Amino acid sequence: MIVSTMKSSAEARLEVAKAKSEALQKEAATESENSENIQPMRSHEARMEMSDVLEKMAKDGKFVVSGKTGQQVLDSFTGVIKTIDANLDDEEDDE
Repeated sequence: MIVSTMKSSAEARLEVAKAKSEALQKEAATESENSENIQPMRSHEARMEMSDVLEKMAKDGKFVVSGKTGQQVLDSFTGVIKTIDANLDDEEDDE
């Protein structure tokens, strides 16, 4: 009885794993086929997330940007935005 229950449980877990695997494969194939359309959306989302971070920091009112360290923080944000823009430009050039 216990062996039968364990076998049924293992078979059920196997079926769930197979279903998840199939779903992930379909999702990956769809994303690969539509990568040209997805990249601009991801770049936009990355910019929006960066804006959210800056907004939250500004709302706290406890963030002081000054001196060399402050400039490094600002340069970091600028670098991220430039990278996003460059990726977006590369995708547009490929079209």
